[in-house]
Amino acid sequence: MNSKYLAGMLIVASPKLADSNFNRSVVLMIEHGETGAIGVVLNQPTMTPVTGAFRGLKGAIAASDPAVIFAGGPVSPQAIIALGHAASPDVMDFLEEAGGDLDGEPDRKPKQSMNYLFNDIYVVDIDNLGGNHLESLRVFLGYAGWGAGQLEDEIAAGAWFAVDSMVGDVFTLQPDSLWHDVLFRQGGSLAMVANYPLHPRLN
Repeated sequence: MNSKYLAGMLIVASPKLADSNFNRSVVLMIEHGETGAIGVVLNQPTMTPVTGAFRGLKGAIAASDPAVIFAGGPVSPQAIIALGHAASPDVMDFLEEAGGDLDGEPDRKPKQSMNYLFNDIYVVDIDNLGGNHLESLRVFLGYAGWGAGQLEDEIAAGAWFAVDSMVGDVFTLQPDSLWHDVLFRQGGSLAMVANYPLHPRLN
């Protein structure tokens, strides 16, 4: 698999990965190119409810269960990244309108509150969602980041497995089992890795 452009895919931590920040982590790649990569860890929920942290969240958009903040990674732990799932075709109308004129003035553009990632998953601006058609929402603090060529080198060294993502991965109801579940569904050798013991020295 070509590991150069993985935006919208998952990278799954190998048991070989020594960095404790990413032990058994599943990372959704948001950006990946020649200058580096950014992703969010999908399976590190905190104890902080989303409603408690973001009381100003507009409308009836509710965070998916478990409705808590997720730790997205060790970089900029106060940075907010939100992901939403929009299954309504009306979303495309909204995006087209967001690219048009504002109040008849061609030089003024409205702020687009959602940016397409993959499979109706959007990176969303939670301060400007208004009545947008989201079925699911998940909020992360912090992110995972790599410099130019760093992630490619780590994948080549066997620290990460790059695999296809599914909508259910982003909004999983059981983040504690996500590492196992993603690897197991790949079949073959990765399904065997999914059963790797958490503490191999105790077996």
